[in-house]
Amino acid sequence: MGIGNHFLFELRKRLPPLRRKPYAESLPAPLRDRIPTGSLSSEQALALSESALRQNLMYGEILKQIPLPKAEGRAIRALDIGSRHFVYAPILSQWIQSETEAPQTELTGLELDPYVLYFDLYRRMDLGCYYAAIASGPRASVAYQEGDWLSYPCDEPFDLITCFFPYLFKDLHRGDRLPVRSFDPELWYAKIFRSTKFVVFFHQGAEEAKRSESLLGAFPKVSIQSRFAVQETAYGRRKHPLYVISARV
Repeated sequence: MGIGNHFLFELRKRLPPLRRKPYAESLPAPLRDRIPTGSLSSEQALALSESALRQNLMYGEILKQIPLPKAEGRAIRALDIGSRHFVYAPILSQWIQSETEAPQTELTGLELDPYVLYFDLYRRMDLGCYYAAIASGPRASVAYQEGDWLSYPCDEPFDLITCFFPYLFKDLHRGDRLPVRSFDPELWYAKIFRSTKFVVFFHQGAEEAKRSESLLGAFPKVSIQSRFAVQETAYGRRKHPLYVISARV
């Protein structure tokens, strides 16, 4: 299974782009006066599909429940690990700016497999770069890049790390055809707390959240700041509850 995953992963990396036209989406005209933009700018909202906008608004409702330390005049460096297509980049960047009151923020979305091919033949990285560009602005520099967190260089610490639905069980990791070498939750968490003092985890289901808390318990200096579950917001209802944990050193 591990060898097969590695082969498929390397094969995806070598496939050339199948779409010449850059990825783009927009909010349908009939909805432009009906859906609120929340804390996003009108330009950002119009550059998102209805689904993408609703996801951003939903995550915005959740994120605003998590206080962040103030920047106190410093620029903020943040890293999102396992970003997939990074659809939430606009609201994540806005939340960091708003909560920290930083004069400048730098956010990087790190994705192990940006070569996943969607039905419209765009790759995951096409979407990730698009959403990162929308999230960027005068006070925010947002980028999307390929990388394995376990081997990612961390020359300087991050002020914040976020993780949306990390793989904490091997069957889920293998199910996405990812290389076995990149699965090690204990090392993954240990490196996170060597690289930042504040982290926010989003988990799919109680079992994954329980596993995360167990991993956090291995670090005596780490304290959980908040934990809560969300299944419904004003912008939609999830099939399964989403569990949020914020922790700091």
